[in-house]
Amino acid sequence: MLPALLSAVGVATDWVLLLSLTVLRTNPRRTLRRVREAFGARARAVARASAELLAAGPRHHARLRRRLHARQLRLSEAALMIEGWSAEPGALPAGWSGPALRRRLLRRISRSTPRPRRPRRWPRTYRVTLPGATPGPPARYP
Repeated sequence: MLPALLSAVGVATDWVLLLSLTVLRTNPRRTLRRVREAFGARARAVARASAELLAAGPRHHARLRRRLHARQLRLSEAALMIEGWSAEPGALPAGWSGPALRRRLLRRISRSTPRPRRPRRWPRTYRVTLPGATPGPPARYP
């Protein structure tokens, strides 16, 4: 009984080793590239959901807010996957690091998102008068 059991364990070990070296082998660089593509797609989905929320009437706000939250969670998951795969040896090109990849992704996303228009000029002073208080000098904000 013991020799048959040991031979079965040996055959199973050989199969697992063969599968892990051929069929189930992962390429960290290719996997990281695919996760980065998924991150970009999920970032675009967050932008679309945000635009839908801004354009919708108040009747649909709750449903669209939940959709936006779900899309933001998916984006966070993709970011965590990028963090994990960037730590794998061979995933990043020579001379790259995880923080450099993170900066590059954030820079790319910040360039692709539309920026709101700035007002022409902000007031330099802002006076607050509370009921029953005597007005004082205006507060200065830089």
